Amino acid sequence: MAEITFAESWRQIRSLTDRAEQAMAERRPDEAVGRWRAVLAHPCAHHQVAAYEVLDEIHRAYREAGHYGDAIAAKREAIAAGARSVPDPEADIAECLLDAGEIEEADALFATLRERDPEDVWLYNSAAYSYAGIDVATSLRWALDGIEVALATGDPDQVVMQLLELAEEAWQELGESVDQQLVDRVERFCDEWTRPPLRRPWGDAPPFEDRSCAHCGYQPGVTPTEQDQRARRSRRRLMEAQAPGALARLDAGFGPEPQSTLSGPVELAIGWFPANQWSVACERWPDLLDELPADHLAYSHETEARIKRIARHAPGNRLHVSAMTVDGLEAHAADAGYGPGSGEARSSYAATLRRTGNAVVWPPGRNEPCWCGSERKYKKCCGPVPAAADDAS
Repeated sequence: MAEITFAESWRQIRSLTDRAEQAMAERRPDEAVGRWRAVLAHPCAHHQVAAYEVLDEIHRAYREAGHYGDAIAAKREAIAAGARSVPDPEADIAECLLDAGEIEEADALFATLRERDPEDVWLYNSAAYSYAGIDVATSLRWALDGIEVALATGDPDQVVMQLLELAEEAWQELGESVDQQLVDRVERFCDEWTRPPLRRPWGDAPPFEDRSCAHCGYQPGVTPTEQDQRARRSRRRLMEAQAPGALARLDAGFGPEPQSTLSGPVELAIGWFPANQWSVACERWPDLLDELPADHLAYSHETEARIKRIARHAPGNRLHVSAMTVDGLEAHAADAGYGPGSGEARSSYAATLRRTGNAVVWPPGRNEPCWCGSERKYKKCCGPVPAAADDAS
């Protein structure tokens, strides 16, 4: 018989990951490494987490602590376990080499990655950003080359403006004149931009290790609800055989366990105002600021924390972020009969946006652009924000 239920397995893993994320948020990376290692050591880790994602977190913690050799080793472990990203995940290794002062090795690795995929615009962005504080001339070359690649490929991830900003900073630091013709080209490109097909340079990731778990009773192809029901039935049969009096007292005091549950996972949507709507919403409904910060980035981080709290208490349900507009919310509220400033209106509007395909799945990949529109990678923007406390509103 399983030692714990699937739900308890998930709660234990969630507790371990929350503590690791909290250690990182509080700038205790060495402690975070130990806690992430505890996640991997949990007997249910093979089906509760993706090992390469945890190894990527260990890489990030080592890097923040300045242990670059360990960070590189963890990243290689993550890649071997199936890590896939844009740019190439080895770009993080090249960045670590630069941080460690291993310039020649970093130069060689960045060059290898460029040969491997010369159209990886994010690679140029990574190199330009990483060299900026070390070798400004090299940073500028990567930024300029990246701009040309972005213009040639249609820039599906809209990286070109970040590259232009890096180039402008480099020109200023080097005392060189801005290439106004290039600036004009980029601005015209952005004005006329339409999204081309997204590139997916990686092949299939290694197959996920999906095997039975004796610790919590997990079985491939069986839903968490079914697993927990099986575990409860097994415990009940054991009590009937070994302690029928105790079982009778439990049933008398609390009633028999429920025999039916929700039929399966549901789609959940969280409403959020983008930057160009947040200030308008706060002017229209000032009571939003009773619980939420006026600064948009802080508001986005608060939203991330709340989403993570929901994810912790609603495992198995797919979460989305619905970008709301003030005008759209007012129109929806009028149709639905809600007060436009009410939480009910925002919740209903967020759900409608999701049903009509106007919401993004949360969370994005760590190396994908953050859902909040900052144009930074999720891992460097909202990703590190810890979950809100359970007593938060």
